[in-house]
Order: sequence, then structure tokens, then C-alpha cells
Amino acid sequence: MPISDDDKQLAAELAKRANGSEQSYCQHEDNLHRWLVAYERDVDKAAAALKRHLNIRQIMEIEKLADGDIEIEEQVEKYAPMTILGRNHPDDNKIVIFEQSGKIDIGGLVDNLQMTSFMQAKFRLMEKLHRRVVEEEKRHDQMGGAVLIMDLEGIEFSTKLLSMLTGPYRIMWGTLFDQYPQIIQQIIIVNAPSFVNVLHTACSPFLPNDYKSKIHISSSSARNYLPTVIHASCLPEELGGYAKMTLSIDDECELAVPLCEPIRPIPKPKVREVQLDSVTVPAGWDI
Repeated sequence: MPISDDDKQLAAELAKRANGSEQSYCQHEDNLHRWLVAYERDVDKAAAALKRHLNIRQIMEIEKLADGDIEIEEQVEKYAPMTILGRNHPDDNKIVIFEQSGKIDIGGLVDNLQMTSFMQAKFRLMEKLHRRVVEEEKRHDQMGGAVLIMDLEGIEFSTKLLSMLTGPYRIMWGTLFDQYPQIIQQIIIVNAPSFVNVLHTACSPFLPNDYKSKIHISSSSARNYLPTVIHASCLPEELGGYAKMTLSIDDECELAVPLCEPIRPIPKPKVREVQLDSVTVPAGWDI
């Protein structure tokens, strides 16, 4: 439903306190409303967090990053890709995003990728997702969000997996949840292994409290489970639906690209060879 008049007043006050009234991000009321919901309508706390976010948008040049005007290591995104599928239902305004989490080379991710490049790629993805959410909000005149599907098929239990979840992944997702509050409205996990409770316990510390009730876990395959929660017209055949990969945004969904499967293994970075000259400096000499 549309934002109430009271919340519109709070949103205007929030933008003013965060010094963002003139910024395009704050001129979309649903963006402001997300921060209010995340901070339980405490305008002071929400304003402080939003102000930090606006600074980050400026420092990282988030708009240019999403437009592709800032060069990043494109290969990094291919190691842990997420595919924006489109709407979850012809009559709803949520956006579905899919990750083949179980096929990601966790060990290679920890050992061989620079976190800066990885986070840059994830911020670009989240900003693109945010834009799609805003498009649907303007179309339906109500706050929307995203449904994150994580397919754990192929995941193997290891100490490195737990280290990744409690270390780099905790930092990554904690940061993204902080900077894009209430964007992800639901998390659906399919092909859950027998040790999924251990994974859930490891991930819980970086999940906002209200997110924990939004997680749905199933041991069923993606093809069998997803059509029960996502309209089949909005799912590709690989995920149990009947959508073709040629649909545009004007159709029921916009499956314009195939599902992205992670590239593995992640290669070790090349060590740059630097030629140095040997110089001997006796004690007491000035260089």
C-alpha cells in the first residue's frame, strides 16, 4: 500500500536531517521509508545511518558504478555471480535475484580475490537491483523489494566454508544489508544440505533481526520448490518455470540473460615481477 501521510512527513524530516533533501536518492519517498522501517521510525538513528550512506554513494560514485562508467575487474563478478531474473509475479512488484551459492569456489574466494574488487562488484549489483526495485515501486505506487534465492546444490561442508561465512561473507553481507536496508524482503534457500542449521547459525550474527523471520529453507530442488513461491511465468525452465530468456521488461518478466553459473576454480592471482637493482650503502653514508 502507498506510504501514509504521517510517514511522508517523517520521510521529509529524515531527508532534511541527513542533508539529502536535494539529492535524487532522497526524492524517492520509498527510499526514505526503507530507512525509517529499518530503524523502527527512530528519525535520529535513521538520519545518522542515511547520512553515512549518502557519503558512501558520493565517495564510491555509486551512480557511475551502476552505469558502467567506472572500470572494475569484470572477472571478479563471474566467480560469485547473481542473476536478476525479474518480477516474482505478474501482479506483484518484487524483484527476484538468484545465486548458485553451492557452486561458488569458497576456498578460492578467500585465498585469491581482493576484497576491495569483490565489494565493488557487489555494490554495483546491489545498486542495479535497487534501481529495478524503484522502477516497480513507481509502477505500482507502493514500496517493493527483492526476493533472494540461494541454491545450495553442490555445497560441501568444510572449516574453510565456516571461516568464509563468519569472516569475509559476514563483512560483505553485513555491509550490503546496512547500506541497502529493506531491499531484500525475503531469502529463499533451496537444495539445503543436512548441515544447513550449522550454516544458519554461522550467518545469523550479520542478519538484521527482522530478516531472520524472512528466511525460508527447503531441501527440495529449485525446480520443485520455486514454482510454489514464485509465479512460473517469472521463472526460467531451469528453475521449474516456463519463461523464455528473450522476454523484455514489458513482458511478465525480463529474463534477457541465462542463469550465470560461477566459474571455478578461482585462479591464483599472477605475481608481478619487479626488477630491482642491488645497491650497497656503507654505514654512515648519505643516500
